[in-house]
Amino acid sequence: MEVGRQILGKLQRRKKSQLTSAVILPGLGVHFYLADTQQIIHLKGRHSAEQLCTEAAKKLGLSPLCSSLFALYDEINRTWFPPNHVFVVDETTRLRLHYRMRFYFTNWHGISKETPVVVRHSLKRTGNQGTALLDSQSLTYLYAQSQYDFQSCSAALRSFQSEEDAQHVENECLGMAVMAISHDAMGKNLPARELAKKFK
Repeated sequence: MEVGRQILGKLQRRKKSQLTSAVILPGLGVHFYLADTQQIIHLKGRHSAEQLCTEAAKKLGLSPLCSSLFALYDEINRTWFPPNHVFVVDETTRLRLHYRMRFYFTNWHGISKETPVVVRHSLKRTGNQGTALLDSQSLTYLYAQSQYDFQSCSAALRSFQSEEDAQHVENECLGMAVMAISHDAMGKNLPARELAKKFK
């Protein structure tokens, strides 16, 4: 259990240092949670949130069906921007926004047995199942967003009432850390033990 706490602590300290060192540059920047995706920067002009979201979705390869679940978020002011919001960008503008999944559906992942699975209607006959709610690009991005939230301590962890419940939460967090290491290893075509060395 102590090893799990050490790994979680290292992940959170690393992400916090990255967050505090981030400088907000001139203009309007739309940032992404995928490390290999370059941010969108506009130094002047009028840009609607809908235009910026469309630009971001194209950059990430998100389908129009899934891109409607995403929006722009100002992390500092904790503000979501509606599609009709217009940003007026000039030489005094210093705004950093994040492109995030905003809208979730109950049991979109199909894990809960008590709640019906949420699927999209499909024109093709696929039985009564329909098609998956999210495409693979959206799932990849949602994973990166969730990993960022977890590492920056902004993900809501349920409160626990007993030591046994606290241990269960710690086990879930450790599982997230192991999954993050495995996901990074797969993305970089590295053996998992190579990435695990970074956390020792």
